[in-house]
Parts: sequence; structure tokens; C-alpha cells
Amino acid sequence: MLLIWLYGTIQPNRSSITIQKMLNRENIVMDATCMGGIIMEYELQKLDEDTIEQLICLSKKWKEEDCCYGMEVNTKSDLNEPLAVALDKGKIVGYIFGHFYSQEKKTSYIEIGEPCFSIDEFYVLPEHRSMGIGKKLFQLIENEVKAQCKYIALSTSTKNYKAILKLYIEELGMNFHSAFLIKQINI
Repeated sequence: MLLIWLYGTIQPNRSSITIQKMLNRENIVMDATCMGGIIMEYELQKLDEDTIEQLICLSKKWKEEDCCYGMEVNTKSDLNEPLAVALDKGKIVGYIFGHFYSQEKKTSYIEIGEPCFSIDEFYVLPEHRSMGIGKKLFQLIENEVKAQCKYIALSTSTKNYKAILKLYIEELGMNFHSAFLIKQINI
């Protein structure tokens, strides 16, 4: 059984019953056949020491996977933002977290002062990918923050750009805005 729990400071007064109603209303809860027999349940919990340790271990695995440029292992202080985790048999198999901000410069699509949410980290263990877990984590965060901001933004330093374009553009409905490309020409 896979559980997705929401942690952090998004809306601390929201109960797990309210989250379940919100998720059902937004058509986020999938039936078991959609996830290869994995049943999704949702619950609101506070971050505890065991969860913090699991998240730090997971970020170490992410760094060891060497799939992103510049990945650093999380510390406890990195985990103070709105956070959702996916659990399988009590172990965290994926997470997503970010922070709220107010746009400081006008862009072609966001006005100055516009409230936004930036996804800082988004990771699912390799053996749990292609099961819809990442999509559900993103949708959970999206539904929680949409009452408080107009845009969700992220930048990525992945080494697999084709996979992220498929996930973020095709599956999650994000728009491609800009790219920063680099080529090493002198060693």
C-alpha cells in the first residue's frame, strides 16, 4: 500500500478528512488498477525525526544516482518548507518540496508581486518510477498551494532532459519557458 502524506506549513488547520475530500473532488485519487494494484491513501501529518532521517537518506541516494548536476544532500534545515512524501510499506520512496515567493521582476508571463510557489526538490526512487507516484506528488502540492499562488515554477538540472520534458510538459501540463544550456569547450 502506498501512502502520500502532506507535511509542512501549507495549511496546518486542514484535517486528513478535508484533504481526502479535496483529493476526491479534484479527481486525484486513483483506483488500484491505475497504479498496478497500489492503493493511494492521503493523510496530513507533522514532520517527525524518523521522517527527516528517511528524507536525508533519500537525498543521499539521489546524489549517488548522479542523475542531476550539482545535487547536494539535504540537511534538517532544508526540510522546513511545504513537503509531500510517498511511502511504500512505511518507507519514503519519493518526495517533493518547495517554497512560496513573490515575483521580484516582471517577466513575459508573471507580474511583479505575483505570489508563486517554487518546487525546490522532486525525487522518486528509480525502482518506483513510471508508476504515477511523481505525478501524484506534484498534483498533491499543486492542489494545496493553488489557493495561495498563481504559478508553480521549477528549474531542473537533470541529465535526462527527455524524461523531464515528458513528465513536466506532457503529463503535468507545465509550460516550457526558458533553457540555460552549457557546453564545456576547454578542459
